Amino acid sequence: MTAVVVDLGYPPAWATLAVSHDGQATLAASTGGTATGASSHVGRLLEAAAATLHLVPPAEAFPLPPVGSVAFHVLTVDGGRTRTVAEAELRSLDHPLTLLFSAVQAVLADLRPS
Repeated sequence: MTAVVVDLGYPPAWATLAVSHDGQATLAASTGGTATGASSHVGRLLEAAAATLHLVPPAEAFPLPPVGSVAFHVLTVDGGRTRTVAEAELRSLDHPLTLLFSAVQAVLADLRPS
């Protein structure tokens, strides 16, 4: 796995989190503004993405999710994969991608200003 990109559909904008195997994370908002830095949780996010890769189907396109949803885009040497899930489902703790979503939230917390 080379990188994970997560698009979060929040009104009135989208946020995009990109993490790579070198430990760097970048958060960008569609309304402007970015935050970049290292996160101690990038490894956890990449491990969760690897563990759930079988749940994220191969894809040719990587569309933004609808508002209230999260799109997980996983980039591998074999190509890209994507899956969109309603955020409410991910917060239920019963969804198989909840572990991945939890790791995303940990990285986001590291990038937020203190």
